[in-house]
Amino acid sequence: MNRGKLIVLEGPEGSGKTTQANILLKRLQSAQLTTKLFSYPDISSSLIVRSFNRMLNNPDYDISEISKVLLDAVMSSETMKIIKKSLSDGVYCICESSYISTIINYCFLNNIDRYDEIVSLMAFANMDIIPDLTIIFDAPPNVLIERRHGNGRNLNIDETEKVRTGYLLEAKTHKYPIIFSTDSIESISDLVWGQVAKCLESRAVDSRNTIESLPKSLAEILGSRSSHSLSEPKLYDSLSSEIIIIESENVYGFQDNQRLDSFLKLITKNNSFDNQNLNLKTDTKLSNSEISLLGADKLRSIYNHNLIINDISNFLIKKIETSQLVNCLDGNFSFKLKDSSGKSNYIIPEKLDTETKKTYINIMDQIYNNYFEIIKQLFNYLTKTNKTKLNFEKKIELKSLAESIAKNVLPVASKSSIFISGSRESLDKLIYKLQTEVFKESKSTAKNLKEVAIRLTSDQFASSRSDMANKNLSNQIKSKQIINKLIKTKLRSGFSTNLETVSLVEYYPKNELDLVSYMLFENSNLSLQEIKNEISRWSYEDKIIAFKAYADKQDPGQVFELARYSWDILGNYDDVIGLIGHNVIENLSLQDLTPRYGYNIPKIIEDAEMTDQYQECFDLSLKLYSQMMLKNYVHQAQYATLIGHKLRIEITFNARNAFIILKSSDNNQTAKLMLEKINENHPMITNLINSKI
Repeated sequence: MNRGKLIVLEGPEGSGKTTQANILLKRLQSAQLTTKLFSYPDISSSLIVRSFNRMLNNPDYDISEISKVLLDAVMSSETMKIIKKSLSDGVYCICESSYISTIINYCFLNNIDRYDEIVSLMAFANMDIIPDLTIIFDAPPNVLIERRHGNGRNLNIDETEKVRTGYLLEAKTHKYPIIFSTDSIESISDLVWGQVAKCLESRAVDSRNTIESLPKSLAEILGSRSSHSLSEPKLYDSLSSEIIIIESENVYGFQDNQRLDSFLKLITKNNSFDNQNLNLKTDTKLSNSEISLLGADKLRSIYNHNLIINDISNFLIKKIETSQLVNCLDGNFSFKLKDSSGKSNYIIPEKLDTETKKTYINIMDQIYNNYFEIIKQLFNYLTKTNKTKLNFEKKIELKSLAESIAKNVLPVASKSSIFISGSRESLDKLIYKLQTEVFKESKSTAKNLKEVAIRLTSDQFASSRSDMANKNLSNQIKSKQIINKLIKTKLRSGFSTNLETVSLVEYYPKNELDLVSYMLFENSNLSLQEIKNEISRWSYEDKIIAFKAYADKQDPGQVFELARYSWDILGNYDDVIGLIGHNVIENLSLQDLTPRYGYNIPKIIEDAEMTDQYQECFDLSLKLYSQMMLKNYVHQAQYATLIGHKLRIEITFNARNAFIILKSSDNNQTAKLMLEKINENHPMITNLINSKI
């Protein structure tokens, strides 16, 4: 793994370091570089630093200036130890301030005539780690004082000038770039990025293959660590000391004790019972009586947990994303295309015979080779046709675009990671769903999720109805078996001949003006049936007036929840995710994956004259799928499909949620077609949707 980069932003208090550090963090992350922001000293990550910092800032301790320097050196050393670990993991580290501030504080502000000794001490404490880039921010003393607004030290103009002079002398001595932070935030940010881009360019020179060897995602960094037993939660130095990572093989749960403690206090504060009955401990555990008072089900349904599921197939990720049970980061966020030995990394389904397994591996490797070749050729094409300056940042952007387009030819068997967030209740439901699947990776992931979910809350929010949960799981499996048997014996075999992208299967009501009676109910003293009887004698024009008056509300009224649409959609996965990503779908079902519904060829692939290479991947996929189906590997054959293959889903949502879902219609072809179908049957609702969009 390539070493990360250390970028230090320095300058007097009020010079804009914090603002620019946060902007730089976002810019590096948007360039798909794993990046972490550190403060100096890093009191959030080290108990030693926190303890010494409290000692230094406690007026009750009479500490000499030399002792203060030594304490600062210890804090600096502990901070750099954490940063060094992140650098070795390939993380790009932004440090807001550094040991330079210690030198300025003692040698310039407090006039300690020991410059050489202090510099040597701080260099030793910093383990001779030299930042890849140090930027000094500067501004006039009056500007610095005005910006502080009482934050930080209360330095007068003479003291501020001393500090400023010290930073400028350090910049001159070590040839650090100086940025005058008196312009707009955006302009300063661009100047910072110009310096950082030069620093990143040096990586391109030093690395044999910069574009191919960017730092890994958080999930991949975690995945590269050895697994730890659940008996002892692992506390990583590079994260806040309040955040514990709990692992079970490929599942990582993030336990934020500080957040959990705040959550429990908030819950107890807003309950009507006597708060004296609750005694929150520092480990945030609650007694059984306290849980009883709060309600375990309530706790399970509202407190969210954050988890990463690492090293699973994109097939399983599709199952999780379309479950609508947890919130998912938009799409998977890291492909793990090579294993530790450098071989192509994908799921091999269980229970394949020797010959089929050999064929499976052979074709998968061919598809992967084509994938890497497509990225290479597409990147070269994008580079040649690029009309802007081809700096390091632009190369990263073009490489990301090439990967984004080429990912469609990756098999769903390819491995990836996903970040999910959900309550203990929603996690339990996801676990049950995964347990009912026939695939080994689904069942093992469910097992690991369950173990981590239990440890995240020390089983405090766990359902007391475990017997009922187990019975429910058994019923779900039995129900699935019965349904599959009926499908085999009672439904026509084979694949659908209906290849329409969007089919509106059912909608309610047949006449959208039937909603008017519900619109009037709230402001009337009549029963609903009486209102319906009265409205049946109204003119068409009067109904229109009532409908439009109700629809003119700023937000769509609740009555629109009564209008529902059920759809059969055959589309690209990205379009489907664009529709369901808002978590307002009332019902969603995903059919088994198959390559027989076809795929789309992106225009840029045609422009780059790469259609043959692109289509070859889909041809190989169909060949493998067909061979597996002939040997009755019905479920396992789904792993042979590619991410770019179309899939069939059934979804239902109401008209009120349509306002949210169809906002993406400008960029989502499927959403556009759905809006056209709604317009054919409910033109007034369609006009309302368009007006809100």
